[in-house]
Amino acid sequence: MTYCVGIKAQDGIVFASDSRTNAGLDNVNIYSKMYLVGSVEDVMNMVRTDWYELDYPIPYDGWVTTPTLYADNDGGYDLFWVGFTADNADMGTSLDWFFENGTEVFSKWENLVECASWSHWDIWEAREPSSSLEEGDTNIWAFHSCTFKQRKGASDFKDNDEEWNAFFDSIGHSGGAWRWWAAGGSDTSATNDFYINISFSSMNEYGKYRDARKQAMSDGSLPEQITDCEAPRVYAANNRAEEKKWPLDIIPVSYTHLRAHETPEHRGWRRGG
Repeated sequence: MTYCVGIKAQDGIVFASDSRTNAGLDNVNIYSKMYLVGSVEDVMNMVRTDWYELDYPIPYDGWVTTPTLYADNDGGYDLFWVGFTADNADMGTSLDWFFENGTEVFSKWENLVECASWSHWDIWEAREPSSSLEEGDTNIWAFHSCTFKQRKGASDFKDNDEEWNAFFDSIGHSGGAWRWWAAGGSDTSATNDFYINISFSSMNEYGKYRDARKQAMSDGSLPEQITDCEAPRVYAANNRAEEKKWPLDIIPVSYTHLRAHETPEHRGWRRGG
């Protein structure tokens, strides 16, 4: 059977489609076949008005990140959704609840973005931020891809963290540092051992960190003794809600790569940085 809609309009264009994917009295499924063409700002507006209102049953800390300093071969992603919970069980609880209660919001999300992947990560906190975050705050994340040096491993982190925290304290760094370890859904072709994410209150603080790092490299005092880390990719990160300060050393994260439906205006935004 073919479903038809006839609409007479004096001006403009009307788009219509049937959302049913199968027939039957007792088993009717629907699937969106039409999408809005949006920009990153459209996504941010939807997150502020819809996603921020979701009432998760457990503490959940969500972020929207957008590339600030990046390369052409970074995958072409326009934004990421990053969600944190206190442990892996809570991450499972948040997903079970979202699959049952977040479908309406997620439908709006899917109208604006295409998700290229959805992955899970375990996170070790190496440095706690000196100040708590407020809902809606924006800061800077710098991601380094890191590999252990020969005969070095995770057992060397404790002593090296002390050196790194002393270095951060010496430059008045207010942000935190976390190691990300790949889990379910991660890229199996990656050759690095882990990622280090360092947060900054602003690009100015990030610049001061780079200046201090350059000086430490010159005088041989850089505390990067157990790993080799590549140049960072830098993102602006907008906080959904800071519902609690995590007391745990291991924090799971759900990390989603997203590409907003591109328009000429949006592609210009990406190229312009």
